[in-house]
Amino acid sequence: MLHSLNDRDKVFRQSRVLTIICVIGMAAVSLFSMSYVYSGMREQSQVVYALIGEDAVQLGAVDVLDNRPVEAHSHVKLFHRHLFQLDPDREVIDRNINAALSISDNSVQAIVDTYEEDSYYRNLITGNISQTIETDSIQLDMSLDPYYFKYIGTLTITRPTSTLTRSLVSEGYFRNVQRSKLNPHGFLIEQFRILENEDLRVEKRYN
Repeated sequence: MLHSLNDRDKVFRQSRVLTIICVIGMAAVSLFSMSYVYSGMREQSQVVYALIGEDAVQLGAVDVLDNRPVEAHSHVKLFHRHLFQLDPDREVIDRNINAALSISDNSVQAIVDTYEEDSYYRNLITGNISQTIETDSIQLDMSLDPYYFKYIGTLTITRPTSTLTRSLVSEGYFRNVQRSKLNPHGFLIEQFRILENEDLRVEKRYN
């Protein structure tokens, strides 16, 4: 009888040890799984994609925060190209203006409305005038949100008989928004204004 009780006690102790081992093992597996999933999500959040055509292409696993100033510089440059790179074609003008408006607030819409009221875009079409923009420098201050930018560039206005060069200095702010096909950098331009837009020189195209 005593021998039977000892056997039962031994089996009970073995079962308890086995149960504790199983619980510890399951807890270890759960912790490892959670750590693996978190690590994967963290790595995925650091991956930057670029839109090429209609495809999102992975550029590499980098620290997104470290890359934001580069993206901000590109965003400001792209915005100015959309807004000021124009040809005497209504479809081209509308496409570029709509692209600029999709990444900016009402301050840009007000400027576009003023140009429309002054027949600026219509005069480009009727006068066969093209307008291109060249970036000289972009100053960024990303120490505070919303971020600040100052753009310095040159406008070249090509008419049938002459080329007019104008200065362009602008400033504004931008903040983080969700990325999309229309806004791959994930920034929104705000409080945009033109500080300077003066004639620099006029050159004849033909002698």
